[in-house]
Amino acid sequence: MMATPLELFRDTCELAGDLIVIPVSLALILPLWVVSALKSYLRPTKRVYKSIVITGASSGIGAQLATKLAGPGVTMLLIARDIDRLKEVKEECVAKGARVEIFSTDLASKLDLYQDELLRFDSANPVDLLISNAAELVYTSSASERDWTSKEFYCHLLDTNISGVVITTQTLVPRFQSRKRGTIMMTSSINAFLPPGQQMFYNMSKAAILSYSESLRTLLDKDSITVSVLIPGLTNTRLAQLLWKEGKSTFPKPLSTEEDVLATIAVDQLKMGATTIAPSVWQYVTAKLVNTVPLTLKSYIVKAHYLSGVGGAKQT
Repeated sequence: MMATPLELFRDTCELAGDLIVIPVSLALILPLWVVSALKSYLRPTKRVYKSIVITGASSGIGAQLATKLAGPGVTMLLIARDIDRLKEVKEECVAKGARVEIFSTDLASKLDLYQDELLRFDSANPVDLLISNAAELVYTSSASERDWTSKEFYCHLLDTNISGVVITTQTLVPRFQSRKRGTIMMTSSINAFLPPGQQMFYNMSKAAILSYSESLRTLLDKDSITVSVLIPGLTNTRLAQLLWKEGKSTFPKPLSTEEDVLATIAVDQLKMGATTIAPSVWQYVTAKLVNTVPLTLKSYIVKAHYLSGVGGAKQT
């Protein structure tokens, strides 16, 4: 059905307003972003982390973070569901001189045992870096293959991606506060800003983590605790490779980030005390800028640059 003249006029006015809002927002906010970024790079000393907890450490970004943070004098607790992969990551970290414990659990269940393990490890090795990285992404092939409106479809993902991160963090926050030191990093995603519809529950969870990290940062600043958020764009993981292979991703592959590159950047930024970590300048600016982009333009960006169609894969 063709748009009426009134609808066309309304859409034209809305688009014109969008084009005015963006440069004004940039002029007002960009200087603050630049100052914030420079503060991270100009800090005189790099932090050293000796007791580290990482969730989602069996593969992907979590595994890469673990191996890059491992070294002599470092004690680590690595947590994930896949015990076999955890053992492999442990061997790599031990080979670098770290002392490593592993704990296999599903962050969507058995939380009492999990919290007890976190507190036990912290009592023996006061944690100075907590990385809440565990997450699940469900990407459905079609609504007919699986009812994405049913709670069985999304509850486990939300429990893992939101409750798992919050419970992990809240368990150790009182210990951090009592010591008046420590760093917490959570993994969000560019999807928190540019949410493709086929991943709406994942997007929602990452937006929640972004909001939680920013709120917690404000709350814990007085206790000298740094709260950082990692905001990856599309990362060249096993899932991304599958989507490219099947032709279900339109995102330009050259703009993706390799896992080890992302982990290297994240570790360097963590050691400098950065609070917003992105793999490249353009993704950092995108993450900051896109909140000022009106919904109409944001929808165009999502449709142009994210996933077309729907595919089937699951990553934890």
